[in-house]
Amino acid sequence: MLVATDGNPGVMKVVEKVFPFALRQCCQLHRMQNILPKPPREAAELLKQEIHNAFHASSYEEGLRIRREVIERYRDRFPAAMGCLEGNLEARLQCLRLPKEHHRRIRTTNLLEQPFEEKPRRLKVIPHFFKERAGTKIVFATMLAVSQKWRGAKINPLIVRETDAVWSEAYRKSREELWGA
Repeated sequence: MLVATDGNPGVMKVVEKVFPFALRQCCQLHRMQNILPKPPREAAELLKQEIHNAFHASSYEEGLRIRREVIERYRDRFPAAMGCLEGNLEARLQCLRLPKEHHRRIRTTNLLEQPFEEKPRRLKVIPHFFKERAGTKIVFATMLAVSQKWRGAKINPLIVRETDAVWSEAYRKSREELWGA
């Protein structure tokens, strides 16, 4: 239903091909890291708060509205930062289409990136893998470690209904029609 990436164009092409109806969430943290070095340091904290208001809005539509206001308000003062904010922001707000209880866990890709940043330290002693299976094992071990630390998303009847509504809008069919469940 939703795929979160860092915005890598190659990854995005694959996502569009494999999951053509999925919502595409680009990492909000990466965008902030691109925007905040552009204005003077004194203004960065103000912009950070203003942009977070869009990222943490109560709905997708409100997030877009706040974003437009921020861009209009600061376009002349910080054109490079606002140009960066303007680029593909819709993909940074897709998480707002899903139940509010899930936003915090799906707005960035850091949950996945942190374990993969840790693995290179462990892989330094292994110059290469002799078989594909060895590489697959290290990826599986990483994903297993992540899943054991992750405090999953809450599910209740209201969240199921909200998620089903997003699913039907994205895929143009209900979960039951697609999966028979």
